Amino acid sequence: MYRLNTSNLNKYKIVMLSDYVDPATYTQEELTKEKAFINAIRGQIGKYSIPIDYIEVKTLRDIQTALAKYNKQKTVIFNWCETLDGTDTEATDVTKYLEKKHFIFSGANSSCLALTQQKDKTYDTLRQSGISVPAYQLLTNMQDVKKAAINFPLILKLNAFHSSVGITMANIVTNRKQLLQQTHKLLANYQTTVMAQEFIDGPEYTVAVWGNYPNEQALMIYKDKYADTKGCIVNTNNAKFDEKSEDAKNVTFIKINPENHNKTIEKIIKYVLNSYRTLGFRDYGRFEVRVSKKGCYVIDCNPNPWLGIDGIFIAGAKKYGYNYGEMIMQICDFAIERQEKYE
Repeated sequence: MYRLNTSNLNKYKIVMLSDYVDPATYTQEELTKEKAFINAIRGQIGKYSIPIDYIEVKTLRDIQTALAKYNKQKTVIFNWCETLDGTDTEATDVTKYLEKKHFIFSGANSSCLALTQQKDKTYDTLRQSGISVPAYQLLTNMQDVKKAAINFPLILKLNAFHSSVGITMANIVTNRKQLLQQTHKLLANYQTTVMAQEFIDGPEYTVAVWGNYPNEQALMIYKDKYADTKGCIVNTNNAKFDEKSEDAKNVTFIKINPENHNKTIEKIIKYVLNSYRTLGFRDYGRFEVRVSKKGCYVIDCNPNPWLGIDGIFIAGAKKYGYNYGEMIMQICDFAIERQEKYE
C-alpha cells in the first residue's frame, strides 16, 4: 500500500484548479460549507509546509490568466476542473491547455478524457483487450429504435454523459413499447445519442483505484445494497445527488476492503486494474462493475471522478490514515512521480 512521502512535493507549490462555485446556484449554507472545506484542506496541507493556492475558473481565459504567474518547474496542478462556461464536454480544453503549457497536473490526460467521454468507444476499447462489457446498440433517432434487434431487458444510458445523468428506473426496459417511449423521452430531453445496453442483473460494485503503472491499487470497493429490490435497483442520478430522494433512501453501500479477497473480489479487481491500464487512466479513477451468473462486466469508467468529502476515495484513504488534504497530496505526488519517470 502507498504511504505518503512528501520529499517530491516539498519542491512544488500545489495549485487546486476548480470549477467556479456560483453563489447564485448554491445556498448560503452550502457556500459556508464549501469555504470551510477549502480552508480545512489548506490547513491540512499547510502542516507539511507545502504552499497551496485554490483557484476557481469559469473560462479558458481565466485559466490562462491565473496560471501565467506560476513557474511550471515548481508547480503541480491538482486538476479539479471539469466544466468551462458551464459545459462538461469542455474538460478536454482544460487538459489540452495544461499539456500545451507543459504543466504537471493530476488525473486523466486529453486522450483518455476524449475516449471515455463516449461509452461506445470505451466499451469497444475494453472488449478489444479481452475485458467483458455489456452488449449495446446506439440509438440516434426513433428509426434506429424501430429497427433495433435487441434482446431485453436493457438499460438506456446517454452515450456521452457521466454521473448517471438521465438515469431513472424507467431506463430499464423489458419490451419494445417501453424502449420506444423511454428512448423518445431521452432523445427529446438531451438531444444526444442513447446507448441501449444489455442490463446485467446482478450486484453492482464501485471500485476506486489510485496510483500508476506498475503499482496501481484498488483503494476501496462499495457494493450497492437496495432496500426495496422491486423498486429502484440502479444507482440513479437522484440517488447520487439528492440525498432526500426516494432513490437515495433505497440504496446503501457496503464497504469492502480490497485486501480481504475472495474469488469474486479478486476477479473484480483484476478486471478493473486491466481496464485502468487499457484506457490510459492516470493517478486515480473510478469503475462500476456488475457481476451475474454469466460473468463480471465493467459497466462504467470515470477517469476524473468526484472526490467529495463523503465519497469512496476519502473512505479508502482514511482507511490508510490519510485526511483529505493528504489524499490530495498523494494524488499530486503520483502526478509528479509519473511525470519524472514516464513522460
